[in-house]
This record gives sequence, structure tokens and C-alpha cells, in this order.
Amino acid sequence: MTETQTQQEFISSDDKLLSLVSHLSACLGGILVPIIIYFIQKDKSKYVAYNALSAILWQLIYILIILILSFGFIFIGVLIPTLSVATKSAEAPVVFIIFVISICAVIIGLVIFFLGYAIWAAIKSYQGELIKYPFIGNFAYKNVYGKNI
Repeated sequence: MTETQTQQEFISSDDKLLSLVSHLSACLGGILVPIIIYFIQKDKSKYVAYNALSAILWQLIYILIILILSFGFIFIGVLIPTLSVATKSAEAPVVFIIFVISICAVIIGLVIFFLGYAIWAAIKSYQGELIKYPFIGNFAYKNVYGKNI
């Protein structure tokens, strides 16, 4: 996909740089950067539009998953101590500690995965390759290029 797709359209160094910035904005916490790049470049460069849209969708999924885990963490974090007080259970603090450690490990693992993949995508896009994020790559490609990969 990468070589044949990039040979069909000329990719300037500015296009590569804007694509790099779109993906790396995930590391800097700025979803507005790829949104701005997408709307400015969507009619000028399909390559930049595809990378910016992919970065937007990837960051939205990342934010959604982190929010769900955080709210679940807060809900369960309040529920377990409350139940342990109500039932006077000696095992509840141990369960709570295991829960806290496991949720923190999952959140840290997801952050490393999402940011690592965004860095990888930034490097590949700067090299002129069309990358495909899991779950959203086909959707972004179809919206920008008008056809499936």
C-alpha cells in the first residue's frame, strides 16, 4: 500500500512535516493541532488530510478509553471502600490495593501503546509512507481518498 499510494501523488517536505506534527501532537496533548491541520490542508493535500484525520481519530479513541477507565476507576474506587466499611470485611483493603495496582498498570500500558504507536506513525509519515492505524485506518482513508484501501 505505501509505495504505490505515495507514487500516485507528490508528497512535499511540507506535507511530510505537517503529517509528522499531526501525529506527534498526541504526545503533547493537543488534539486541536491535527484538527486545524486537517481543515487547512484537506483541499490541498490528501496525504496531509489522511494523516491528520487518522491522528484525530486515534487521539479521540485514546481519550475515550482513558476516560472510561478513569471513571470506572473512580466508581470502583469509591464502591470497594464503601462496601468494606458496610460489611466490615478485612479482605476489602487487599482487593482494593490489587484493583488500584492493576488499573494503574492497564492505564500506563495503554498510554505507552497509544503514544508509541503515534510516534511510530509520525516517523513513517515523515518518511512519506501512508500508515494505517488499527480500527480507524480504513475509515480515514475512505473519507479522504473516497475509496477503501
